[in-house]
Amino acid sequence: MHNLKKRVSVPVILSSIILFQLINNYIWLRIDNTYLILDSHEHFLFSLNVFNGIMGLPVRWHGIFAGYLTAPFYFISGVSQDMGVMINSSIFLTMLALSTYGLAKIIAGRKAGLLSAFIITMYPLIFNHLRIYMLDLPLTALVALSIFLLLKTGGFSSKTYSLLFALSVSAGLLTKFNFLGFIIGPLALELFWSFKINNRLKKRLLLRLLILLSLILILIFWFYKIKAWYIFARFYECSWLYPAYGLSFQSISGWIITGFQFITWCLKELANNILSFFFFIMFALGTAVFIRNEFNHKKILWLWIITPLFLLSLVFHYPTIDRYLMPILPALAIVTGIGITGIRQPAVRRITVGLIILFGLWQFFCISYNLSFLPKRLRSGSLADFRLFHRDIEIPYRSDRDHFSYPKNTKLPAEEILKVITQDNQDLKYKPYVFFTDIVPEISAPLAYLNAKNNYPFYFLNIPIDTEEYYRYHSESLISPNLADYVIISNKLPISSELITNRINNISRKLKNFIKKYNHRYSVLKKFALPDGNNLILLKNTGRYKELKGPKLKACFRDGILKLYSKNLTSVKPDIFGSAFRLKGKEYYSVEANWKIENAGQDEIVATAKYPDIPIEEKWRIYTINNGIELKISFTASKQIEIENSSLFFSFFDNYTGWKTERKQGKFSRQNIAIFTNILLAKETGYISFQGQNRNSIAVSLSSVNNNSQVIPKISRNNSRVILRLFWENDKGGKLALSRKEQNILQLKVIPGE
Repeated sequence: MHNLKKRVSVPVILSSIILFQLINNYIWLRIDNTYLILDSHEHFLFSLNVFNGIMGLPVRWHGIFAGYLTAPFYFISGVSQDMGVMINSSIFLTMLALSTYGLAKIIAGRKAGLLSAFIITMYPLIFNHLRIYMLDLPLTALVALSIFLLLKTGGFSSKTYSLLFALSVSAGLLTKFNFLGFIIGPLALELFWSFKINNRLKKRLLLRLLILLSLILILIFWFYKIKAWYIFARFYECSWLYPAYGLSFQSISGWIITGFQFITWCLKELANNILSFFFFIMFALGTAVFIRNEFNHKKILWLWIITPLFLLSLVFHYPTIDRYLMPILPALAIVTGIGITGIRQPAVRRITVGLIILFGLWQFFCISYNLSFLPKRLRSGSLADFRLFHRDIEIPYRSDRDHFSYPKNTKLPAEEILKVITQDNQDLKYKPYVFFTDIVPEISAPLAYLNAKNNYPFYFLNIPIDTEEYYRYHSESLISPNLADYVIISNKLPISSELITNRINNISRKLKNFIKKYNHRYSVLKKFALPDGNNLILLKNTGRYKELKGPKLKACFRDGILKLYSKNLTSVKPDIFGSAFRLKGKEYYSVEANWKIENAGQDEIVATAKYPDIPIEEKWRIYTINNGIELKISFTASKQIEIENSSLFFSFFDNYTGWKTERKQGKFSRQNIAIFTNILLAKETGYISFQGQNRNSIAVSLSSVNNNSQVIPKISRNNSRVILRLFWENDKGGKLALSRKEQNILQLKVIPGE
């Protein structure tokens, strides 16, 4: 009967620990009305894209496991940021608590396991990350699960647990690549003992390990093949070979001193923010008992703690951010739990356990709900000032302020902005629309989320409204205010955030520069008040536009930009065309000219541009011919003049995977670097076919009127865009003599592929 009560009480207590956190998490999220921002927003948006069937990879070097695991639950719960956070938290909190319990139980029994599971859920860094959609909590849970399964393999003698361990490692590596740094120490030790104990079975053990390694490589191969460059760049930037984040090493001693400074910072953060001062003291007390007593697998726990700290301090110099330490917290909780339950005096043990439970709950409610009637700190009589706990835990990437430990009620006008745009754009005949912003993440992230959730026909491009020099350096991407149908700008930052203070002094200057340069194309649609008294300004592009509709393609011309998109695939981003030329060492772009759309036929657009400071007139003729669209660009000069170079820019988006000419073909790189491919086309004619997904490939035919000319394309891929730049050149060193007679420069035919 006594054993039955023990068996029943363990799942009841574990369930209570987990449900306590999840119920409070739900309440906290219901009270809080802020949106996810920055990394948390991007990770959630990736899971939403998976749910919507938009295939792709998350930004930068991050993994895909959490997003793919969360997405199927949206079919049951519906789509919202709070549900995404709850699903993510429920899965990985349960995994973390059970793994922590299992590890401590293996080492020291059920009581140690239950106390360790309670302690890990009461660390402020852990329960605060239950309220956001980051990858650090999943990483921590998978590290704990993998080490638990590692111990259960029995030196890889168990086939079942060995297979589960391989699957767990694969999931960890598909969450964050630095997963390996947290398990490499325990894994190396377990492999050492396995080969030492099973001396007669070395061949069988080696074969099993090779099979497990092959399985892991197969499961992670696709992701790491695509993201290899990101990961390599991140490794290099964070290693001591590349002094990142302002670190510089003049000598080996300086390098070691910097490492010790990182360790000192870790100890301070553990005491002040990550664990709290009380739980740090409990860890120190537990460590003293843990070292004194004999336990199995003690070295596993020490390597779990020491190896990552060694790597972070002396091999990789990460920025000092608390969450990078999170995967070692289960080991700290286990050492604490085992040490406290190992106290030999029963009365002292019971009192200590009672204090841990009472203080853990007290700290949880104070930090979570801002119970202001309780003190924020415990001040000693000496010069030292110890914070018993820190109520405003500083963990970025959640809401409208860096300190987010309690729910906020800050009203920002994201939904109102979308409502105004939706009502206004009904007079526009073409879709989709491009939305440019130069605002802080607290506004831009909610706009992107609400747009993706509600399937609005907007494309959000968050770019700086900067000086003219910015666009000259970034011209080939064609990202400029001329492309936007709407622009949101602000003369001041709506929220004083430490993450973006370096932009505060530039916003006002950018606003004045933008209004001065583009006020003839934009009018104020509405101003939105912000909580701090500042305003957001919503501008509408009032430039004239003309649209052509073909059987399979649509074309819209406005202000020197041509947007081409498939008629039946409105969800695909448009392909964007523009022109440029060089005169007397200065480049001129079609988006900078003053355009006039002339009356044309039903299947024709004629647009003429004049440049204010040079005697050149540019004319575009756009036709719908059969299933395709043809574009002809010509120049006329009021006096004899020489153009040094002329080019045409194409910007294609994610639906394209490769290219093909009459003689060559290739694939676009999916890495975040530009891969340039020189393709020399015939002097008279040539074509490039862009091969894509969703039956949306496009064949581009090019021709030059001048018999002595040739077109040299350069193709690159940058982030989500494929950029094609066509250079017009002739036998006279790339210069073209213009006169008063109109001269055709380039002719383009776009045909939709099957």
